[in-house]
Amino acid sequence: MDCISCDKCRFNGKVQVRGLATILKVLFLPDTPKKYEIMKQFSNQELVSTIQLLSKLSEALNIIEKNRVEELTAENLVKFNKQFSNFMIAFIGTIMGMFIFGFQTEKGIEWEKERDRP
Repeated sequence: MDCISCDKCRFNGKVQVRGLATILKVLFLPDTPKKYEIMKQFSNQELVSTIQLLSKLSEALNIIEKNRVEELTAENLVKFNKQFSNFMIAFIGTIMGMFIFGFQTEKGIEWEKERDRP
């Protein structure tokens, strides 16, 4: 960790690595009655490092979840835009067809017949 130029980043990196080492130490302790006695001997630094690591991991998981929700929202927006554009194309095509080919209803036909009568 000494290769990092920023002191704050170097410190946080060392704390997180120490927390990870502590978690691995607990995981690989043999299941014996002395396990809890060994865990009581952890230093305050190891406990704080573990809590710091768990905090950073939970922040990372929250960010991932937030990005996933935003991605799904963006996908839904794209799907809605496609559906809306397809609807608008069909609607405009229908209106243009009505104007080009003439929209004839029964009332419209009757009105034209009345208009054309002498």
